[in-house]
Amino acid sequence: MNSRHYPCPPPFVVPRNSKMNELPFAFYEYVCCRLSDEGLSEAEKLPGRFGEVARLTYRSNYSFVGETEDGTEELRIDNAYLRQICSGERLTTEEEFRAVPTNAVRDVTFCLLHAEGGILSRILVQHFSTAKFYNFGLRAQSITEAWMDFACSLKRLGFILLLNKLKDNALRLFKRLVDGRKLTELQICDGAYDDDMLDIMKSILCQDQLKQVKIANYINETWESSAVQDILQFWSDNSDKLRGKKMVLDKEVNCQNGASQLLQFLASRNPEPHQLRLDRCSKEELDFIDKYYCHHHTLFVKPSCVYKHEEGEGDNRRKLYISFECATDEELQARRPERPASLSGHDDLDLLQAAISIHILFA
Repeated sequence: MNSRHYPCPPPFVVPRNSKMNELPFAFYEYVCCRLSDEGLSEAEKLPGRFGEVARLTYRSNYSFVGETEDGTEELRIDNAYLRQICSGERLTTEEEFRAVPTNAVRDVTFCLLHAEGGILSRILVQHFSTAKFYNFGLRAQSITEAWMDFACSLKRLGFILLLNKLKDNALRLFKRLVDGRKLTELQICDGAYDDDMLDIMKSILCQDQLKQVKIANYINETWESSAVQDILQFWSDNSDKLRGKKMVLDKEVNCQNGASQLLQFLASRNPEPHQLRLDRCSKEELDFIDKYYCHHHTLFVKPSCVYKHEEGEGDNRRKLYISFECATDEELQARRPERPASLSGHDDLDLLQAAISIHILFA
């Protein structure tokens, strides 16, 4: 049993007369291209050369998103856009695409209608060879061994999003990717969930490199699975293995049922039947989860405060930290600056059911 905590790298200030400011720009560019978006956002506030390069990187870099079919010989990308990381602005025209150099694309997400030969996926990865991460959304229920060989060969694999249930052979191949311990994030749509997927999620949640699982509803369907309840129960039985990981509930259409499962689980653990009780975190607790779990890296347009659920006794004491987006659709479209959940966040649990994003930290 290992319950040690390892702190996140602390924020630091580079003095203007520091020798660090004498290092070549290539060094700062190398460091900045490996920082997360949140890390860049913090680094751009620093003085000197480091802050200057971080500002330039943060304000001139993009994410690429496109849809393709890796089962044909024709390289065709549909519904493609570039999203400016700092502002969120989307570029969609061919002229706008040409104006952005490929080395300004930090991460790439391909939604694959078919995942067969892997040839087109390789071509696209080679085209964006300087990207930090390559993410894939799989619409198909089948995956070929050739495509899985390609996915397992990637050194900078980001997340995999499963939009539909995988067939038996595809499930076997996907387990191979999971066993390779390369995924830092697994995303599944509610319709892709079943008992076999629960086994996969239990396995990956116990892997050290994993940061979070995301359960989403990006299709106009009713949320029907018990995924949220099942994972919360798994956490209750295996809290040490999940410490520091996150479960995110995300919606494009609705995630009310996922929120309901969370609330039902919390109410069922309360000594008073059918009563929900969540405490607000103190400043000391927030400082702790910021230091050891980088909780402040999770940003919202209109953040809630951070709520806490505790259960168990002694060495078996375990906690959930819950925060969520309180902004309406109109407020989200206004592109306001994002902030972490904090003591000054909105204290209104009634907003949880309609939240567009809910973050649950296992601790």
